[in-house]
Amino acid sequence: MLSGLEEEPQNWFMSAAGNPFDWDYSPASSSPTQAVAGNNSDTGELGDVVTALAPFQDDVMVIGGANTLWIMRGDPAAGGQIDNISRRVGIVGPEAWAYDVQGNFYFVSLNGLYRMAVGSGELTCVSRNRLDSVFRDLNTAIYRVFLHYDIRWQGLHIFIVPDNEPTAAVVSYWWDERTDSFWPDKYPTVVGPIAALAYDADDPADTAIIIGGFDGYLRAFDDDALDDDGTAIESYVDIGPIHPGSVVASSRISDINVLTAKASGDVLLDVFAGHSVEDVREQTTARVRRTVSGGRNLFFRNRIAQNAMMIRLSQTSATKTWAYEGGSYRQEVITRMRGRGI
Repeated sequence: MLSGLEEEPQNWFMSAAGNPFDWDYSPASSSPTQAVAGNNSDTGELGDVVTALAPFQDDVMVIGGANTLWIMRGDPAAGGQIDNISRRVGIVGPEAWAYDVQGNFYFVSLNGLYRMAVGSGELTCVSRNRLDSVFRDLNTAIYRVFLHYDIRWQGLHIFIVPDNEPTAAVVSYWWDERTDSFWPDKYPTVVGPIAALAYDADDPADTAIIIGGFDGYLRAFDDDALDDDGTAIESYVDIGPIHPGSVVASSRISDINVLTAKASGDVLLDVFAGHSVEDVREQTTARVRRTVSGGRNLFFRNRIAQNAMMIRLSQTSATKTWAYEGGSYRQEVITRMRGRGI
C-alpha cells in the first residue's frame, strides 16, 4: 500500500494481494484481491493529507492524516470501509509509529505521543503534561520522526532528526514503559540517525535497534559500550526541584546521602539553589559540588538555604559508567519570605 503523490495527497494505492508488482485497477476479471486505489473504489480517498500507513492487527490498517486518524477495515475491493478515529489528532510522518509486544499502537502527533489500545481503538496521550511544548513546536518541514519499540529495554525510541546533518546535537527522547518516564537523548551529530530499523533476529543476541548515520555507518545500541562510538557519554539526573516552603517560605536541605552501584565510576554531585523553581532550573553554577564514589558514601553535611534547590548527579566519561541506587536528604522550612502585601 502506497501514498504520497504530490498532486493527489489524499489518495492511496494498494497492489494486488500477494503481488507488489500488480497495479492493474481494471483487470479482465475483477476479484476481491485485485489492485485498488482510493479514487476508484467505494471506500474513497482520505479526508486529509495522508502522512502514514500502518498495518494494525489482521485485516486492519491505520491511516494517519496530518490532523486526523482513520482505520481501514476489510478489503477495499470487497466491501471494506474507512472509519474515522479522530478529527483532531494525526501522525506527523510515515515512520512516526510503532507497536509494543502486546500489539498496542503508538504514534507521534503534533500534540504528543499517543497509544491506541489493541482491540479497542481508544486513544491515550502518554506524554500529556510532560512534553507538550516539545511536540507542539515540532517543525515537520525540517524534522523527521522515527518511532521504534525496543524489546530489550522495554520502551520507545523517539528519534527527532533534521533532513541535513546538524552542527549541534538534536534532542531525541526515550520513553521507559516500566516507569512511564521520558528521558532526553543526544547523539553525536554524525550518528543522526537518518534512518532506523527495529531488527528482530532469530538469535536474541542479534535483536537490535539499528540506526543509520549521516556518515554512512550502521550502528546498534550496546549495553556493554562505555562510549558512543568514540565520543564520551554525558549523562545526568536531576532530583527536584526541592521547595517544601512553596512560594511563601525559604527552605534548607542538609545531610545529603547518595548510594551508587558498587562498580560505578565517580559521579559529580551538584546542588543548585535559587529564589524560585524557575530560577533554580536556570542555574549553571552549583552552590555546592562534591564527588560521589561507587557504593555507599558518607553524608554531605553542607547546609544550603534558599526558596528552591535541586540536586544533580552527573558524569562525562568514555571509560566508566554509573548507576544510581538510592539516596536521602534532610529538608526543613526555616523562614517566611519577605514581600509586599497586595
